[in-house]
This record gives sequence, C-alpha cells and structure tokens, in this order.
Amino acid sequence: MNIANLTREIGIHHYMQVNEPPQLPPATRLERVLMNHTNIVEALAPHIQRAKNLEYLDHPYILSEMNSIVKQGRNGESNVFGDALWLVDFSLWAAEHNIRRLNFHQGTSYRYASWQPILNKGIAPSTKPPYYGQIMVATALGRSENMHQQHPSLEHTDAAYALFDNTKLSKLVVLNMKAFNSTSGADSRSSREYKFKVPGDSKGAKVQRLIAPGSDVEKDVTFGGVSYDYELEKGNAVVVDDMEENVEIEDGVLSITLPDSSAVLLTLN
Repeated sequence: MNIANLTREIGIHHYMQVNEPPQLPPATRLERVLMNHTNIVEALAPHIQRAKNLEYLDHPYILSEMNSIVKQGRNGESNVFGDALWLVDFSLWAAEHNIRRLNFHQGTSYRYASWQPILNKGIAPSTKPPYYGQIMVATALGRSENMHQQHPSLEHTDAAYALFDNTKLSKLVVLNMKAFNSTSGADSRSSREYKFKVPGDSKGAKVQRLIAPGSDVEKDVTFGGVSYDYELEKGNAVVVDDMEENVEIEDGVLSITLPDSSAVLLTLN
C-alpha cells in the first residue's frame, strides 16, 4: 500500500524558542528572538527545505502546532506587542515560501494566546497583542495570488513584503522591529524612512499602521486606527483614531516613515 494515498497534508510543530530561565532583559530578548527577521528566516529554513523535499507527495506543508515560545509563552515577550510584530513577519515569510497554513496554539490564560475568552485564574477576558498581528496578516493577504519579498536594508530588525494581484503590485507590508520600551518616553522613540520604487500608474497609497506605545505593552494596540480591546466593545472593532492617512507617490517612489516597534500596510491606489 502506498502511504502517500493515506495522507492529505504534512503537519510539523514549530516554536521559536524553549521557555527557559532568561539571561537577558525582555527588550533585548525580544529583538534577538522574535523581533528579528534574520532569526525568523533561520528558524523557517528547515521547514522550507523539508517542504521542497516532500513536494513529490503533492500535499500541503503546514505548521500544525506553532507559536512563539514553548510552554504557553513567556511574560514580557509572548504577551506583548513585540509578539504581534513577530507574528506578521513570521506569517508572511512562511506564506511566501509555500507553507500553506499556520495553526497558532491557543489556550485559556496562555501567555501567547490571541485572546482570553473568560475569567480564568484571576485573568479577565481580554484581547491580546497577537490578535492584532493576525488581523493585519489577514487584511494584507486577502485574495492576493502571489507574493514576493524584498529587503529595504540589511538591518535584521527590518522586513518588507510586496503583494501582487496577478502581476500588478497591490500592497506593501513594512516592519520596523527595532525594540522600543514604552517607559522610555515618546520623545525618545526614533523612526526610520523606507522608500520603494512602485509602478508609474500608482498615485498614492492608503496607510494602515500596526502600532502601540511600545514593544513591551499588553494594551493600547491598534491596526488602522481600530481597537479590538475587550474593555471597549467586548472585542468588536472600535475606531479610536479616525484620521485617515494616505501617502503620495512622487516620481514613482513611495516613502513611508515608521516609528520603532511598528508596522504598516500600504494599499496602492
């Protein structure tokens, strides 16, 4: 009997790190482990190669159980905004390399869970930062049929993705994953400018930012000015910033500035 006829997909587990006693402060660990495009590329490389090796089976290659850090996550890393930025970069890099599905491991009161549905162990219902990363990925991918990735720089805390509908560039996702601690004060938050050459018929782009007061926070996250915090409308979408942002394209170049520890989805007009 051919075993290939009995299987429908190839499912592998994956976590970025084991939950062991930390030797470094959370902000440093975030930038080394999760908010680090180089580390994400290296972590997914074995899966990408294995998927290629098994292409002859013609089965989808999926990460059937995965998340950030083993044993339900780690406080200060899996349950903060930095994890949301990791989730966006990890998901898009996986999608580009034909990993067909990601099953993010969830559980009540788990530190890397996307939401807390009920009161449990003294923890009230809440919407957690990873959920916002998932909203951004879903909005970005939509019905795009193919995707290419490009590097805006050689910094390990940067990543950018170009999404195409058929052969036409439709969206850009840009991440500035340099760690910023909210306790440092807003005035000390630096920014970085990114520039992209885009098709000549593009006149501008709609801007939807994924942002929070810092990579270390558990609250006050928004995507596109929308909050899904449980405390507002029990997880339903609430517009908290209705300032619509657009950027113009000059001489075929789109420029966007991102504060440290933030990401943006640009939808071309």
